[in-house]
Amino acid sequence: DTDFAGQFEIARETEGYSMLRSSLPRVFVGKPDDLKRMVRPMCDEAKRSMKINGLTLPPWRKNRYMQAKWLGPYRRTTSYSPATVISSPAVSNFSVKCRYVGFDSAGDGGRLFAPPAAKMR
Repeated sequence: DTDFAGQFEIARETEGYSMLRSSLPRVFVGKPDDLKRMVRPMCDEAKRSMKINGLTLPPWRKNRYMQAKWLGPYRRTTSYSPATVISSPAVSNFSVKCRYVGFDSAGDGGRLFAPPAAKMR
């Protein structure tokens, strides 16, 4: 994550939470076990910090949610819909012809822009 430490910012941090958060790397690249070892104490301290200030811990700051954010299972969902096959004699005789058109084949020698217009008063 490119803003790892920023993911743990909360309102009204206690001194202990602030010190713990300042020890986090700004960018995290590592193994899932290392991530779990960092997230658990941060979430516990966030809960303690919020409780001291008379606030409740939002669900997106809880350990379970924070770990699911980075360690959740990846599932690709696709909607399978079989292709429609058209069996018409008109379609079976149809063929598509394409030609390549690029900047080099342009009549102006491949220039992308037109020459500047004359100045107007």
